[in-house]
Amino acid sequence: MKNHFFARTGSWLELTKFKLSFAVALSPVAGYFMFGQIKGGSLFGVFAGTLLLALGVAALNQYQERHSDSMMDRTRNRPIPSGEISSKETRWAVIILLVLGTMVLGLTTTWVTTALGLITAAWYNLVYTPLKKRSAFAVIPGGVCGALPPVMGWTAAGGELLHPKIVVLSLFFFVWQIPHFWLILLKYGQEYTKAGLPSVTAIWNQKQLKGITFIWMLTTGVSALLLPALEMISVGVLKILLVVFTLTYFYFTYQSLYKSESKVNFRMAFIAINMFLISVMLLLIVQQFLK
Repeated sequence: MKNHFFARTGSWLELTKFKLSFAVALSPVAGYFMFGQIKGGSLFGVFAGTLLLALGVAALNQYQERHSDSMMDRTRNRPIPSGEISSKETRWAVIILLVLGTMVLGLTTTWVTTALGLITAAWYNLVYTPLKKRSAFAVIPGGVCGALPPVMGWTAAGGELLHPKIVVLSLFFFVWQIPHFWLILLKYGQEYTKAGLPSVTAIWNQKQLKGITFIWMLTTGVSALLLPALEMISVGVLKILLVVFTLTYFYFTYQSLYKSESKVNFRMAFIAINMFLISVMLLLIVQQFLK
Protein backbone atom coordinates (compact mmCIF):
# COMPACT_ATOMS: atom_id res chain seq x y z
CA MET A 1 0.00 0.00 0.00
CA LYS A 2 2.78 2.40 0.99
CA ASN A 3 4.80 1.54 -2.11
CA HIS A 4 1.73 2.07 -4.30
CA PHE A 5 1.21 5.53 -2.77
CA PHE A 6 4.79 6.57 -3.47
CA ALA A 7 4.62 5.14 -6.98
CA ARG A 8 1.44 7.10 -7.75
CA THR A 9 2.90 10.27 -6.25
CA GLY A 10 5.99 9.85 -8.41
CA SER A 11 3.81 9.37 -11.49
CA TRP A 12 1.88 12.57 -10.81
CA LEU A 13 5.11 14.50 -10.24
CA GLU A 14 6.39 13.19 -13.56
CA LEU A 15 3.14 13.95 -15.37
CA THR A 16 3.23 17.56 -14.22
CA LYS A 17 7.02 17.82 -14.66
CA PHE A 18 7.19 19.18 -11.13
CA LYS A 19 10.91 20.07 -11.11
CA LEU A 20 10.66 21.98 -14.38
CA SER A 21 7.37 23.59 -13.36
CA PHE A 22 8.91 24.72 -10.06
CA ALA A 23 11.81 26.29 -11.98
CA VAL A 24 9.31 28.06 -14.25
CA ALA A 25 7.54 29.44 -11.16
CA LEU A 26 10.82 30.93 -9.92
CA SER A 27 11.25 33.10 -13.03
CA PRO A 28 8.38 35.47 -12.10
CA VAL A 29 9.95 35.73 -8.63
CA ALA A 30 13.10 37.07 -10.31
CA GLY A 31 11.01 39.56 -12.29
CA TYR A 32 9.15 40.55 -9.12
CA PHE A 33 12.31 41.22 -7.10
CA MET A 34 13.84 43.13 -9.98
CA PHE A 35 11.06 45.72 -9.71
CA GLY A 36 12.11 46.26 -6.11
CA GLN A 37 8.83 46.73 -4.23
CA ILE A 38 8.10 43.58 -2.24
CA LYS A 39 4.53 42.86 -1.15
CA GLY A 40 4.22 39.41 0.39
CA GLY A 41 0.72 38.56 -0.84
CA SER A 42 1.30 39.29 -4.50
CA LEU A 43 4.78 37.72 -4.41
CA PHE A 44 3.44 34.43 -3.08
CA GLY A 45 0.43 34.69 -5.37
CA VAL A 46 2.44 35.07 -8.58
CA PHE A 47 4.70 32.18 -7.54
CA ALA A 48 1.86 29.83 -6.53
CA GLY A 49 -0.38 30.80 -9.45
CA THR A 50 2.41 30.33 -11.97
CA LEU A 51 3.34 26.98 -10.43
CA LEU A 52 -0.25 25.71 -10.68
CA LEU A 53 -0.54 26.87 -14.30
CA ALA A 54 2.82 25.31 -15.17
CA LEU A 55 1.77 21.98 -13.63
CA GLY A 56 -1.47 22.05 -15.62
CA VAL A 57 0.29 23.02 -18.86
CA ALA A 58 2.84 20.22 -18.43
CA ALA A 59 0.12 17.62 -17.79
CA LEU A 60 -1.87 18.82 -20.80
CA ASN A 61 1.26 18.68 -22.94
CA GLN A 62 1.83 15.04 -22.00
CA TYR A 63 -1.83 14.30 -22.76
CA GLN A 64 -1.47 15.96 -26.18
CA GLU A 65 1.72 14.03 -26.97
CA ARG A 66 0.71 10.67 -25.48
CA HIS A 67 0.72 8.90 -28.87
CA SER A 68 4.12 10.17 -30.05
CA ASP A 69 5.50 9.59 -26.53
CA SER A 70 4.59 5.92 -26.81
CA MET A 71 6.84 5.63 -29.90
CA MET A 72 10.03 7.05 -28.36
CA ASP A 73 12.28 5.13 -25.98
CA ARG A 74 12.90 8.31 -23.98
CA THR A 75 9.21 8.92 -23.30
CA ARG A 76 7.37 5.60 -23.63
CA ASN A 77 7.50 5.07 -19.86
CA ARG A 78 5.83 8.38 -19.07
CA PRO A 79 2.68 8.05 -16.91
CA ILE A 80 0.08 8.10 -19.71
CA PRO A 81 1.76 5.83 -22.31
CA SER A 82 2.72 3.37 -19.56
CA GLY A 83 -0.85 3.30 -18.20
CA GLU A 84 0.13 4.53 -14.73
CA ILE A 85 -2.26 7.47 -15.06
CA SER A 86 -5.30 7.37 -17.33
CA SER A 87 -6.23 9.98 -19.91
CA LYS A 88 -9.42 10.73 -17.97
CA GLU A 89 -7.50 11.38 -14.75
CA THR A 90 -5.14 13.64 -16.66
CA ARG A 91 -7.96 15.70 -18.16
CA TRP A 92 -9.48 16.31 -14.73
CA ALA A 93 -6.09 17.22 -13.25
CA VAL A 94 -5.47 19.70 -16.08
CA ILE A 95 -8.83 21.41 -15.54
CA ILE A 96 -8.34 21.66 -11.75
CA LEU A 97 -4.76 22.95 -11.98
CA LEU A 98 -5.49 25.54 -14.67
CA VAL A 99 -8.60 26.83 -12.89
CA LEU A 100 -6.82 27.03 -9.53
CA GLY A 101 -3.81 28.76 -11.08
CA THR A 102 -6.01 31.33 -12.78
CA MET A 103 -7.94 31.96 -9.57
CA VAL A 104 -4.79 32.44 -7.49
CA LEU A 105 -3.35 34.90 -9.99
CA GLY A 106 -6.66 36.72 -10.36
CA LEU A 107 -7.16 37.10 -6.60
CA THR A 108 -3.61 38.05 -5.60
CA THR A 109 -2.06 39.89 -8.57
CA THR A 110 -3.19 42.20 -11.39
CA TRP A 111 -5.39 41.50 -14.37
CA VAL A 112 -2.35 42.02 -16.62
CA THR A 113 -0.42 39.32 -14.75
CA THR A 114 -3.37 36.94 -14.92
CA ALA A 115 -3.80 37.58 -18.64
CA LEU A 116 -0.09 36.93 -19.24
CA GLY A 117 -0.40 33.63 -17.38
CA LEU A 118 -3.32 32.52 -19.54
CA ILE A 119 -1.58 33.68 -22.73
CA THR A 120 1.52 31.67 -21.77
CA ALA A 121 -0.54 28.54 -21.11
CA ALA A 122 -2.48 28.92 -24.36
CA TRP A 123 0.67 29.62 -26.37
CA TYR A 124 2.36 26.49 -25.05
CA ASN A 125 -0.50 24.05 -25.49
CA LEU A 126 -2.36 25.55 -28.47
CA VAL A 127 0.53 26.97 -30.53
CA TYR A 128 3.90 25.49 -29.57
CA THR A 129 2.82 21.87 -28.93
CA PRO A 130 0.92 21.45 -32.25
CA LEU A 131 3.70 23.33 -34.09
CA LYS A 132 6.24 20.72 -32.96
CA LYS A 133 4.46 18.27 -35.27
CA ARG A 134 4.84 20.62 -38.24
CA SER A 135 8.19 22.40 -37.88
CA ALA A 136 11.65 21.47 -36.70
CA PHE A 137 12.05 25.08 -35.57
CA ALA A 138 9.01 25.21 -33.28
CA VAL A 139 11.30 25.91 -30.33
CA ILE A 140 11.87 29.48 -31.57
CA PRO A 141 8.24 30.68 -31.32
CA GLY A 142 7.94 28.33 -28.34
CA GLY A 143 10.53 30.47 -26.56
CA VAL A 144 7.75 32.99 -25.89
CA CYS A 145 6.52 30.63 -23.16
CA GLY A 146 9.73 31.14 -21.21
CA ALA A 147 9.96 34.86 -21.89
CA LEU A 148 6.57 35.78 -20.37
CA PRO A 149 6.78 34.44 -16.76
CA PRO A 150 9.40 37.05 -15.68
CA VAL A 151 7.04 39.73 -17.04
CA MET A 152 4.29 38.23 -14.87
CA GLY A 153 6.40 38.82 -11.77
CA TRP A 154 7.32 42.33 -12.88
CA THR A 155 3.70 43.37 -13.50
CA ALA A 156 2.52 41.68 -10.29
CA ALA A 157 4.91 43.93 -8.40
CA GLY A 158 3.57 47.01 -10.20
CA GLY A 159 5.95 47.35 -13.14
CA GLU A 160 5.04 48.61 -16.61
CA LEU A 161 4.41 45.87 -19.15
CA LEU A 162 6.96 47.00 -21.78
CA HIS A 163 9.61 48.59 -19.58
CA PRO A 164 13.10 48.17 -21.14
CA LYS A 165 14.45 46.33 -18.09
CA ILE A 166 11.87 43.56 -18.18
CA VAL A 167 12.16 43.34 -21.97
CA VAL A 168 15.90 42.61 -21.62
CA LEU A 169 15.28 40.01 -18.89
CA SER A 170 12.63 38.35 -21.08
CA LEU A 171 15.11 38.31 -23.96
CA PHE A 172 17.57 36.45 -21.74
CA PHE A 173 14.96 33.81 -20.83
CA PHE A 174 13.91 33.52 -24.47
CA VAL A 175 17.45 32.94 -25.71
CA TRP A 176 18.21 30.46 -22.90
CA GLN A 177 15.45 28.08 -23.97
CA ILE A 178 16.63 27.49 -27.54
CA PRO A 179 20.00 25.80 -26.85
CA HIS A 180 18.39 23.95 -23.95
CA PHE A 181 15.97 22.28 -26.37
CA TRP A 182 18.58 21.72 -29.07
CA LEU A 183 20.77 19.89 -26.56
CA ILE A 184 17.87 17.45 -26.24
CA LEU A 185 17.77 17.11 -30.03
CA LEU A 186 21.52 16.44 -30.12
CA LYS A 187 20.94 13.52 -27.79
CA TYR A 188 17.52 12.23 -28.88
CA GLY A 189 17.02 13.63 -32.39
CA GLN A 190 16.73 10.20 -34.00
CA GLU A 191 13.88 9.30 -31.67
CA TYR A 192 11.92 12.37 -32.79
CA THR A 193 12.34 11.28 -36.39
CA LYS A 194 11.28 7.74 -35.50
CA ALA A 195 8.10 9.10 -33.90
CA GLY A 196 7.29 11.04 -37.08
CA LEU A 197 8.15 14.44 -35.61
CA PRO A 198 10.22 16.95 -37.61
CA SER A 199 13.72 17.38 -36.22
CA VAL A 200 16.64 19.62 -37.10
CA THR A 201 18.77 16.47 -37.11
CA ALA A 202 17.18 15.77 -40.51
CA ILE A 203 18.38 19.19 -41.72
CA TRP A 204 21.80 19.50 -40.08
CA ASN A 205 24.33 16.82 -39.27
CA GLN A 206 25.66 16.29 -35.75
CA LYS A 207 28.64 18.56 -36.24
CA GLN A 208 26.55 21.42 -37.61
CA LEU A 209 23.93 21.12 -34.87
CA LYS A 210 26.65 21.06 -32.23
CA GLY A 211 28.13 24.25 -33.65
CA ILE A 212 24.78 26.04 -33.78
CA THR A 213 23.93 24.93 -30.24
CA PHE A 214 27.33 26.21 -29.08
CA ILE A 215 26.64 29.63 -30.63
CA TRP A 216 23.21 29.82 -28.96
CA MET A 217 24.72 28.84 -25.60
CA LEU A 218 27.31 31.61 -25.96
CA THR A 219 24.54 34.05 -26.93
CA THR A 220 22.75 33.14 -23.71
CA GLY A 221 25.79 34.22 -21.74
CA VAL A 222 26.21 37.43 -23.71
CA SER A 223 22.53 38.34 -23.22
CA ALA A 224 23.02 38.02 -19.43
CA LEU A 225 25.83 40.58 -19.64
CA LEU A 226 23.25 43.13 -20.86
CA LEU A 227 21.71 43.18 -17.37
CA PRO A 228 24.37 45.46 -15.79
CA ALA A 229 24.16 47.79 -18.81
CA LEU A 230 20.62 48.74 -17.76
CA GLU A 231 21.52 48.78 -14.06
CA MET A 232 19.44 45.67 -13.49
CA ILE A 233 22.49 44.39 -11.65
CA SER A 234 24.14 47.51 -10.23
CA VAL A 235 25.95 46.34 -7.09
CA GLY A 236 29.67 46.06 -7.82
CA VAL A 237 30.27 42.65 -6.25
CA LEU A 238 27.27 41.20 -8.09
CA LYS A 239 28.57 42.54 -11.41
CA ILE A 240 31.86 40.77 -10.74
CA LEU A 241 30.01 37.58 -9.82
CA LEU A 242 27.96 37.78 -13.03
CA VAL A 243 31.17 38.01 -15.10
CA VAL A 244 32.68 35.09 -13.17
CA PHE A 245 29.53 32.99 -13.60
CA THR A 246 29.41 33.81 -17.31
CA LEU A 247 33.04 32.93 -17.94
CA THR A 248 32.64 29.70 -15.94
CA TYR A 249 29.55 28.89 -18.01
CA PHE A 250 31.48 29.54 -21.24
CA TYR A 251 34.26 27.22 -20.08
CA PHE A 252 31.94 24.31 -19.27
CA THR A 253 29.95 24.93 -22.45
CA TYR A 254 33.10 24.48 -24.52
CA GLN A 255 34.25 21.49 -22.45
CA SER A 256 30.91 19.72 -22.79
CA LEU A 257 30.62 20.19 -26.56
CA TYR A 258 34.18 20.18 -27.86
CA LYS A 259 36.48 18.39 -25.41
CA SER A 260 35.80 15.26 -27.43
CA GLU A 261 35.39 15.37 -31.20
CA SER A 262 33.07 12.36 -31.26
CA LYS A 263 31.05 12.73 -28.04
CA VAL A 264 29.02 15.42 -26.31
CA ASN A 265 28.96 15.51 -22.52
CA PHE A 266 25.22 16.14 -22.27
CA ARG A 267 25.15 15.96 -18.49
CA MET A 268 27.79 18.70 -18.19
CA ALA A 269 26.05 20.84 -20.83
CA PHE A 270 22.65 20.61 -19.13
CA ILE A 271 24.13 21.33 -15.71
CA ALA A 272 26.03 24.32 -17.11
CA ILE A 273 23.06 25.97 -18.84
CA ASN A 274 20.62 25.27 -15.99
CA MET A 275 22.99 26.43 -13.25
CA PHE A 276 23.74 29.57 -15.22
CA LEU A 277 20.04 30.43 -15.38
CA ILE A 278 19.63 29.80 -11.64
CA SER A 279 22.72 31.89 -10.88
CA VAL A 280 21.39 34.88 -12.84
CA MET A 281 18.00 34.66 -11.10
CA LEU A 282 19.69 34.53 -7.69
CA LEU A 283 21.79 37.60 -8.51
CA LEU A 284 18.64 39.52 -9.46
CA ILE A 285 16.98 38.54 -6.18
CA VAL A 286 20.02 39.24 -3.98
CA GLN A 287 20.42 42.61 -5.70
CA GLN A 288 17.30 43.92 -3.96
CA PHE A 289 18.74 43.20 -0.52
CA LEU A 290 22.08 44.92 -1.21
CA LYS A 291 20.85 48.19 -2.71
